[in-house]
Amino acid sequence: MKVIHVSGQHHWRGGEQQLYLLFCGLQDLGVQQELLCPKDSALHLRWQMESLPFSVAKKCCGFDFRFIRSIARLAKAHPKAIIHLHDSHAHQMALISAEIFRFKNAMVLHRRVIFKVGTGMLSKWKYHHPLIRIIVAVSKAVAGSLPETLSNKIQIVYSAVNPPSEDEGKNWPPEGVHLPSNAVVWGMVGALSPEKGQHNAIQALSKSNSHNSHLVLIGAGKFESELRELAKDLKVSSRVHFTGFLPFATRYIRNFDVFLFPSESEGLGTSIMDAMWRRVVVVASNVGGIPELIRHGETGFLYENGDINSFVQQIEIAINNRELKTQITENAFQFIQAFSPKSMCNKMLDVYRDLH
Repeated sequence: MKVIHVSGQHHWRGGEQQLYLLFCGLQDLGVQQELLCPKDSALHLRWQMESLPFSVAKKCCGFDFRFIRSIARLAKAHPKAIIHLHDSHAHQMALISAEIFRFKNAMVLHRRVIFKVGTGMLSKWKYHHPLIRIIVAVSKAVAGSLPETLSNKIQIVYSAVNPPSEDEGKNWPPEGVHLPSNAVVWGMVGALSPEKGQHNAIQALSKSNSHNSHLVLIGAGKFESELRELAKDLKVSSRVHFTGFLPFATRYIRNFDVFLFPSESEGLGTSIMDAMWRRVVVVASNVGGIPELIRHGETGFLYENGDINSFVQQIEIAINNRELKTQITENAFQFIQAFSPKSMCNKMLDVYRDLH
């Protein structure tokens, strides 16, 4: 069996981390693989650094003929290989490549987002194409967001996270972040973007009666300037700390008193899983696949998306009720043991075997 993984992304976010975990886990299981990704992308640099099998092609947009031609080259060199598509750019270009260059490799589409599939002709063609044999959804919520006409193609394989290393949590706080000794740390990890809800966390901080609470936002993105302006308007800028991009950012989660996940749209939420592994209590919005991880009052706390007062209330319960916090973090730690990379890779291997 050979699997050709295709990613059209230049950045490194949650989906790229999942691809990395899958590739390494399948390699341990003896699966022959190769990655095709954009030249000089974060994936290219990581695969090159770790001497993993890869090919690259130049890609400057969602439709780049150089990348399309590279997909065909690999497919024709390995006509029995499974092509695993990890994002929407890869999805579209692989199908166009198959139409132009006439190859028939079976394809697996990985679906991590919860946005509704369009109803136009192009969307119908992309998702109902006969070469898209299986659609892997990372949660029941993601599977439920897909049209019923695709139900015979859908399989659910939950994402995974690695257990933390013992030496995590050092070098805290990050460079440039100055916290008082009595600070109660509200933490978030992820790209700064409207759908991730950092603005909700800043609003919650402004409404909290805990004036020694500080919000640490680990991540980078174009939304940063708007978030800084919001913090200034709400007079909490001295208690909102922006670290920018930090490599291996999850190592800092141990230092949070509470992990916030106020996302406005989420397929699953692997950062929640990272916090659970580290026994840090999570307060999250009840959108998308998040309730599949957070059972309110059992493995974390949920609030109704958009209800900032409820968000503040759940944060304060999570911080102040120490006995409940201890019980919930232990429940979450036990729950998350099932979401290991090994389990994810074994399930993906079953998916691939269904195509042979």
